[in-house]
Amino acid sequence: MRRLGAVCAALLVVAGCNNDAPAVSGQTFVRPGTTAWHRVVPSDALPAGVAADLSNNNLDILLYQGRLWFAFRTAPTHFASTETTMYLLSTDDVEGLRDWRLETTVHTGKDIREPRLFVVDDRLFFYFSELGTELTSFDPDGVKGMVRADDGSWSEPVTIFADARVVWRIKELDGRVWMTSYRGTSKVFEELDPFVPIDVMFSTTDDGWTWRGVDGGDEVVLRAAGLSEVGFASAPAGALFSVIRAENADPRGFGSRLCQAPPGDWKTWRCRERNDPHKYDSPLMFRYRDRLYLIARYNPAGAYDLAPGEPVTVERWWRNLWNYSATTKRTALYAYDTERWEIRLLDVWPTNGDTAFASAVWLDNDRLFVFNYSSDPSAPEMSWIEGQLTGSQIYAAVLDFGAGTPTVGVPVP
Repeated sequence: MRRLGAVCAALLVVAGCNNDAPAVSGQTFVRPGTTAWHRVVPSDALPAGVAADLSNNNLDILLYQGRLWFAFRTAPTHFASTETTMYLLSTDDVEGLRDWRLETTVHTGKDIREPRLFVVDDRLFFYFSELGTELTSFDPDGVKGMVRADDGSWSEPVTIFADARVVWRIKELDGRVWMTSYRGTSKVFEELDPFVPIDVMFSTTDDGWTWRGVDGGDEVVLRAAGLSEVGFASAPAGALFSVIRAENADPRGFGSRLCQAPPGDWKTWRCRERNDPHKYDSPLMFRYRDRLYLIARYNPAGAYDLAPGEPVTVERWWRNLWNYSATTKRTALYAYDTERWEIRLLDVWPTNGDTAFASAVWLDNDRLFVFNYSSDPSAPEMSWIEGQLTGSQIYAAVLDFGAGTPTVGVPVP
C-alpha cells in the first residue's frame, strides 16, 4: 500500500495537482486524454468461429485499406500450450469495433506468439513466432509468415526465419519497413544460465519475405547477455532511439538498456553506460509531433533490479525474477526524453495482474487507438504470476493528445 501511495503521489505531480513536489526538468510532453477502456476480447461482437479461451494476450493491430486488422493469441494460460490459437480479424467499423470478420486462424499444436502485421508494396503480411509446448520453457522454433492475396485469401504459412529468433516489432519509418528481433534466449532457460549472449537484430525488407541488415550486411547490432524485446522510434532529426529489455545478466545492469543510433547510420547503436533499473516489458515506442513516447509494463513495486550495487550472479538473477513475478503489474505511458536520455512516467492505466502487450494505430493527427491486454482491472489486485495463470482480456481506448495537458512527467518510482 505504501508503494501504491507513492505512485498516486507521482501521478498527482504529472497532472499538475501537487504544487509542493520537487521540480523535474527535461523535455515537455503531452499527457493525453484517454477514453474509457472497452473490452474487445471476449465480446459478443466477435464473429462465428472465434473461441476466446481464458488467456487473451499477445496482439497486433494495423489500418489497411480502410479496415482495422487485429491479430491475437488465445490459450488456457499465459504459458505455452498445445491448445494455443491465433486469430486474425478485420472490421470497417474502426472505432465502433463491431462487424468483425474472421480472416484466418492459426493452430499448429505448438505455442504461438508475437503476431505482427505490416504492409510492403500494398501487400498485407502476417507474421507469428512458433514456440514449444512445455509450460515453463521458452523455446522459439522459427518465425512463420503469410500474405493476403488480391481475392482476400491467405497463403499457407512459410518459414521466414528458422534460427530460433523472436520478431519483436515491425514498423514503417522514413518510407521503409524495419524490424527488431532477438536470438539466443532459449539457451538461458535450457541451461539456467543468464550469461548466455543474446543477439539483437535490426533489419529491413524490400519484399516482405527476405530481410537484411541496415547496410545490406549483418543484421546484428548488439550482442550481450540479457537482452530481448526492443522498442524503437525515430526522432525528427533522424536519430533512432530504442529501449531494450534486460532481465538477465546484462553487464550494464538488470532492467532496460536505452540506446540510440545517429542519423544516417542506424547500424551503429550506442547505449547508456548503465541500464535503467526498471524493466519496460513489451515496449512499444511511437512519436507524437517532435517527442518520443513509450507504452510498456509498469511495476508498482519499484525497480526490477533489487540490488544494483551487487555483482551480477545467478542468485541475483533468480531473486529479481521471483520478486517480479510475485508482485502485481500495470501498463503505463512513459515519456522518452531524447535530450536527457531517460524515461519518465506520464500515466498508469487501469490494469491488473498480467498485463502489457500494446499495439496502436493513429486515427488522425492527434488520436492514437491503443489495444492492450490485462487481467480484470476491477478484480482484487493480483500478482503477475496469478494473472498469468487465471486469465486476461483485451481492451481498447483512444489516447487524445490534442485534448491532453503539457507535462515533463515524473521519475519512474
